[in-house]
Amino acid sequence: MTAPTPLADVFPRFTEADWQRAAARTRRGVAAGPESPALFPRRASARAITGSVGGQPWVVAGRVDAVATEDAIAGARAELEGGATAIDVATTGGSHPLTARLPRDAVAALLAALPEGTIVRVDMDDVALADIAVARKLELFVAVDPVARIASGAATEVDETRMAQLAERGVAAAAIADGRPWHAGGASDEQELGVALATFVHHLRLIGGKVDVVLVADADQFRTIAKFRAMRLLLARVGEVAGIDIAPRIHAETAWRSMSARDPQMNILRATSAAFGAAAGGADSITVLPFDVLAGGDGHGRRLARNTQIILAEEAQMFRVADPAAGSGAIEAMTEALAEAAWARFQRIEAVGGIVPAILRGGLLREVAEARKARLAEVAAGLVKIVGVNAVAGAPAPRSDECGRLVYRRLAEAYET
Repeated sequence: MTAPTPLADVFPRFTEADWQRAAARTRRGVAAGPESPALFPRRASARAITGSVGGQPWVVAGRVDAVATEDAIAGARAELEGGATAIDVATTGGSHPLTARLPRDAVAALLAALPEGTIVRVDMDDVALADIAVARKLELFVAVDPVARIASGAATEVDETRMAQLAERGVAAAAIADGRPWHAGGASDEQELGVALATFVHHLRLIGGKVDVVLVADADQFRTIAKFRAMRLLLARVGEVAGIDIAPRIHAETAWRSMSARDPQMNILRATSAAFGAAAGGADSITVLPFDVLAGGDGHGRRLARNTQIILAEEAQMFRVADPAAGSGAIEAMTEALAEAAWARFQRIEAVGGIVPAILRGGLLREVAEARKARLAEVAAGLVKIVGVNAVAGAPAPRSDECGRLVYRRLAEAYET
């Protein structure tokens, strides 16, 4: 009888030097400084970076957006019955780059129709809604960032009284530090992190601990993992410097900026990669935008968006390991680099008086506009490949731009006219 052959013996064995030579060949002709090695050594001593619910299932949020109140109620029920554990209500007039359709005066009826104990995120800072949520025993998160409204030109100042009133109610969060408008406006990862951190500190000074953070999960899953891990480090550093114990929740939403109206089925793959990155990066809750949301969306798109998360959680069991990226040399290095760059940006914002003065002075908005223009130029030149968009299309149509406020641009937008 033939002795069994160990599986490992079937494959050739390579040393680290072999891997280094192979990596060098793949990088030939690519500019890279010493800070970007091809291979990163394993960080065996790395510690897991987790939030307050590390190793526990994240909250699966389903986006609710409809023209009529009864349709919104039916949509919310479909999300909950289909496996979502939270509702993300999108209304008209919000600062989100994705246009919503639900009238703001319909939200009260929607909240009144939800089962007790439902987790709800609402992009309105109406105190009356907080009272309804408390009476209905809903866990309400006010997903409004007054600072982002200033940056987008929708407001000129922060309504501190409103924020304080909400904080005094029994809401889970009275405001958010929202990275989504900045990401949609073209911000780099370090810009999004730095601005979100500065916004968080601004709100913290006004209303204390009832502030959460929202970041964008993009299709680059490794970068997304590093970004969410970096935010944990940044928040911990704020708590250390301020001498207080803070543990804000971090919500993730898949990237509007990376969605395409052309060949929209590719958005499913982008959202899956983004959701994976957010989950592996330790997001406390996630919203996946439906692949067809740019065209209005339907029940099929919402079901796929919901099931993307459910499969990752329940079938892939991703939540079982707290911070699965801990110890990965490449991701640890990327996390540290992002955290350091974002902290430096945060310090520059604080040096001019905080996030609101930084916006009103115009320099921060100009920097974001420059990042946006540079990225769109890379897309136009084909340096950034988008399957179904510039990988198969001709030159993009020219677009006018400005830097006096946040201007929302999708990467594929210029190819769709």
